[in-house]
Amino acid sequence: MDGYELIAGILGGGVITKVGDLFLKKRGESRIDFNTLLTELRNDNAYLREENKEYRKSIDELREEITIIRSKMQTFESGQMDLPLPMWLKDLDGKMLSFNRAFVDIFLKRYEIEEHKYLGNYDHDVWPADVAATFKLHDDWVKKHKKVWKGKEVMVMEGETIFLESFNS
Repeated sequence: MDGYELIAGILGGGVITKVGDLFLKKRGESRIDFNTLLTELRNDNAYLREENKEYRKSIDELREEITIIRSKMQTFESGQMDLPLPMWLKDLDGKMLSFNRAFVDIFLKRYEIEEHKYLGNYDHDVWPADVAATFKLHDDWVKKHKKVWKGKEVMVMEGETIFLESFNS
């Protein structure tokens, strides 16, 4: 086993290319400066360790954010689930995250929409185009103005007209 194979075996694939380049560049020279090579490898190793720490920190921060979001959703669900008014929670992109039993009874069951087909999806995935467009219009208004939108909505689905008073925030 020559020096290149020995170092590659010890270090693994992460810096093999650099090691190979250094060996190939110096192969024509009478003497290979192993101290320079080892110094560069140590520096690369230190850099990679530092980069790894940063990635781990980012992952830990994301996990913490996910925990906070889950907690907020559980708080929403536990506080709203038993209310007789339909309530729902979407993310800023319009993806349905949660809804209460009244929402299921008034909207989803009436139009034979299965709960699991709406959770994690968007209005346009579930509702007719005109209904989804109205929902999106109101959601976008709330995001833009950062105020509660209160209004009357008319939904016509399958020949049935429904009048709603809606609060979006």
